[in-house]
Order: sequence, then structure tokens, then C-alpha cells
Amino acid sequence: MIGRNKARAGDDAPTLQYANGKTVFRATIGSGRFAPLVGFHIEAGRSDALDEAMRAAKVKQIEIKHQRTGGAEIVRQWGLGETIRFYPVTSGPVATTVGGSLSGKNARLTSEAGIGMRWGQGERSKVAVRGFLDTLVRVDALILIQLSVRSRMTDVLIAALLDHGRVCEAADGLIDRGRHPDVVTFHEVALPLGPGEEQEWGKGDTATVVPFTSLHPATVDADYLRGVWRPDAVHSAAYAAWEGIQEWAREYAAKDAEGQGGGGEGDDEPPATPPGDGRNRPVPAHVDPATGEVLDEPADAEPADAEPAPVAAHSGPPRDAAEAEQRFFARYGDVVGGQTWPDVQRFLGELQPKPADVPGWIAVAEQVRDMALHGPPADPEPAADPNDPDHVALVAELQTMIAAAGSVGIALNPQSLPAGWERRPVADLRQARIKLRRVLVDGVKGLWRAELDRGIKTPARELTTDLEGCTTEQLLQVVRVASARAAKRQPAAA
Repeated sequence: MIGRNKARAGDDAPTLQYANGKTVFRATIGSGRFAPLVGFHIEAGRSDALDEAMRAAKVKQIEIKHQRTGGAEIVRQWGLGETIRFYPVTSGPVATTVGGSLSGKNARLTSEAGIGMRWGQGERSKVAVRGFLDTLVRVDALILIQLSVRSRMTDVLIAALLDHGRVCEAADGLIDRGRHPDVVTFHEVALPLGPGEEQEWGKGDTATVVPFTSLHPATVDADYLRGVWRPDAVHSAAYAAWEGIQEWAREYAAKDAEGQGGGGEGDDEPPATPPGDGRNRPVPAHVDPATGEVLDEPADAEPADAEPAPVAAHSGPPRDAAEAEQRFFARYGDVVGGQTWPDVQRFLGELQPKPADVPGWIAVAEQVRDMALHGPPADPEPAADPNDPDHVALVAELQTMIAAAGSVGIALNPQSLPAGWERRPVADLRQARIKLRRVLVDGVKGLWRAELDRGIKTPARELTTDLEGCTTEQLLQVVRVASARAAKRQPAAA
């Protein structure tokens, strides 16, 4: 009997990507300057269902600029902010690195775990995992999303999944075994992802990047687990999608034209256990991708995440103006929109002469960086009407935010509140509020990290607060609570 196939749904899941600071974007469609982006995004216009769900979730669109041969390409994306919560449908990594995951039988086990992975000859490694985005789950949109990374970000994603496995193991001892006799699998707990610490990647002329990391706390208790536990709809959807995800992972590996990673291995093997019945334990092995030999130390064969660009032969200061120019455009070409000095002049809005020495190029780099982050200097404007109700309300709100920041020792950037800000127009105060919110959000995250480093438990209700999307009053409440907690730890005055 020949039979009849039925097409599988979900093979073309929307791709969730992370920008680590090397990508440039603008928040206003069609206008405004481009600045470095750190955060998650999904391309708009590829799926009507996704676009509708994003609008229902009140996610805003942004524009990302890509440098292409012959010019720049601007693509609209759904900007999800710096932090997300993701329900990964996988049984987890089988090794702690890409090399170990693709070694021998681990290649087949990785695909059966629902993780797409490949590392072809002369190519960058690629890793992808599918799951459900909490932002969409909250509007009843159970759309399978594919989180994809490459190069050095692949081990970053594996590390985040390993940390997620740690939390799932901790959850085993916290759940009601009478109602949940099986192990807690990856999709049953939301994986919070967000920016980690800045790092220097590359060899020679390095690039500063901000990789994402798991935001799970070091200690997991029942209160925290309740805040990240999956809805029943996610559990059902994960089971329904599991077989298709495993098949996708096998096909993802098989796309490696050189056969690296054993993409076709295991196709005749019985399917792995469903996500609700099993969870992999990674094998801490490092493998030389050229020989397949298991090493005691990590192999250093993968190229850095920095895009291919002319790299200086040394890591010190530029030796001459030509090398300084080369480094400038390697780092800031995407920001200024090209690789020539006229591109820099257009970006800065000034017809200043091209630098003739190393200090000149360093000064221009600082000018471009400052303008990308803060915009051009404001033109002189008339003083605002101090009796305008909007102006009065904004000044009071900003004063409250300043006091809240000071209560927990958050330093304010002078760019956020320039001198005489109380007399600035309403439009400027609104921009100052946006910048000050960013300072507070970053400050609160810094406090949480400091508490974690000192072994202090941060309440779960704080860690699960959507700092990016909450109201100003909700953000201030988090700051006040953190301030009160810090005050209690201060020794009594003599």
C-alpha cells in the first residue's frame, strides 16, 4: 500500500533573534537615528497570525538596519525588549558545549532532544530551540517560536538551557508529587532570558557585546516556581508539537551539507520520550571538531561572534591613522550607515575634516558613540511655562524618580537630566522620563545581581516583575522595596 502523507504544520516557525549590541535600530518607524540594540526581536510581516498576536499583546515595531553589498537594508521587527520569558519544548542539552553535543551518538541524541544544531566545515555553529513566548501566551496565542543563535552565542544558549535544567531539577522537589508524578520538563517552567555582563569577543581587535543569560535566581523556592509555572494550555501544546519538533531538529542538523554532526543519524530509531516524561542530563565533554577527540579542556576552534572584518595584527592601540580608520569603520560602519568619511559627516551633521592621526579618530569614535546613544545636542529652546499642568506633573514625577534612584544609590547619567531640566519643555521632560526609567531599570537589575553575588535572596515577586513594561509607579514600588531591604542590612549607627 502506498499510503498518503499529511503535511506537517509548524515547520516554518517565526524566528526569535537576540541583538547583542552590534545591531543598530530605531524605535520610530521611518525616522530617527539608529543606535545599538540589545534585546530580542522577531521580523514583522512574515506571519499574519504572529502579527495579529503581537498587536494584541501591544508589542511595538522597530526598524533594524543591515549593511548589505551596495547599500543598507531596513527591516521592520517586533521589538520584545531586553528580557523575555520562553517555554522551551526540549528535553534539554546532552552536553555542555556545541562540540560535545555533536560528538558521536550525541548528535542523534541532541536532535531527539528537540534541539536543532549544526556546525559545518568552515561554517559557524548554529543552534535553535523551539517553544512558546510568554508575551504571546498571555494573549492566548500558542504560536511555536524558534529561538536561533550562531557562533559564540550557541554556547550562550546552551548555558542558559543548562541553567534552566537546574531549575527544573529543583522544581522536582517542590511540586505536589500526587498531582505531578513525572519529572518537571523544560517547557513546564518559563525560562527568563535577558542581558548579561558586557564582554569582549574576538581575537586581536575585539568587539564589545552583551550576550543574554538565564535570569533564574540561584535559589529556587515554591513562591518563585509558582510565578514561572506554565499554563495548562502550554503543556498541551508542547505535547502536540513534540513529534514535529523532533523531526524538525533532525532536518535542521541534516542541512549541514558536509554531514558534520550526523544530521541523518537516528532517523530509523524510535522517537525519544515525550517532553513530559524525560529530561536529559548533559555530559560535560569538550570535543575537538576536527578529530572528534574528547578533550579535558574546551576546544578553541570556533570563530568569534564578530562579523568577518579586517582585523589588526595586534590588540594594542592603533599604530597609525590608517589602522585607526580601519578599526573605526569595522566597529561603527553599521552605526553611521557606510564605510566612507562622507557617511560619518552625514551621521554627525557636520562637515568636519577627516582625521589625520590616531587621536583624531578616537575623538570621532567617541562623538559617534555618544550621538548614537543620546542623540544630537538639543537646540536652544524657550523656557517652558511653569504653570502648564503637564509640565508640573512631569517635573513632580521626575523628582520622585530621582529620589527613588538616590535611595538605593543608583547613579544618574548627566545626559538623562541636563542642567536646568526643570525649565525644559514638556517634550524634553518626556524624553528625560524615558531615559530615567532606563537608568532605574538597569539600577534595579544591578541591585539584584549584587544581592545574588552576596547570597541574599531577592523576593520572587520582584524578579518576576516586567520592569520594561510596567508602569512608572510599579517600577518605583520595586525600587522602594529594594531600598527598604537595603536599609535593613545597614549596621545601626554608633
